[in-house]
Amino acid sequence: MNRTIAVVLTLSAALCACRSDDTNTGDDAGPDAPGGSVRIQDVQNDSMAAGTPVALSGVVVTAIDAYGAKTGDIWVEEVGGGPFSGVHVFGAPLAQVGALAVGDIVSIAGAEKDEFAYQGTNGMGGDTSGRSITELKPVNGGMMTVTKTGTGTVPAPEMVDALAIGQKATQAERDAEWEKWEGVLVTVNNISAVTAAKCVGSACSDMTSTASMPRVGSSSSLHSLRSRARRRGRLPRPTVSPGSRG
Repeated sequence: MNRTIAVVLTLSAALCACRSDDTNTGDDAGPDAPGGSVRIQDVQNDSMAAGTPVALSGVVVTAIDAYGAKTGDIWVEEVGGGPFSGVHVFGAPLAQVGALAVGDIVSIAGAEKDEFAYQGTNGMGGDTSGRSITELKPVNGGMMTVTKTGTGTVPAPEMVDALAIGQKATQAERDAEWEKWEGVLVTVNNISAVTAAKCVGSACSDMTSTASMPRVGSSSSLHSLRSRARRRGRLPRPTVSPGSRG
């Protein structure tokens, strides 16, 4: 059964990513641009070490965490879209996040790059895959600020073919391809659900915490579900596999 879903990827088990474009800052935006602003592609590049201070400008909000009680995460992307153009933003002031809407153009200051991997509870149940989620968090000892500077258009979702990626010869090749789309708004096609819906809540009593694959053509935010759940000590792993064409 083929399925198509729209997501912003920030998955941690088999997906990771990095990069993009910045319309508001011009072609000179980069590590040496005035004010120290960089592009998301720079953040997603492995050459930038975790802990590096980061300022972004002219990026567009593509998703806002409104799930459950622990809200406040956002995802931003360069307005030009493309591979490596999105990133997850964790720990921004709730009052500032509350004033935002999808499509807002923002500047982010007081942030640093982080590579997050779920550590489990009391040392148990952590992610031991060696993969991580590239994200921005408040600079150590400081406060992040997210400032709306305008209103723009969310980039059109990039088309990602799960079947083509799944057919690559090695896991390293598959990981490298998924890495391009971490934090990016994408449409994923040619996937199939191979297990039933799974409860992901700590007590499994909240019906909103049941993860299942959406129907063909529907929208989903697996990116936010996965990374939020890891932040909250919940680790949903809906099992999917590349679907067959035809």
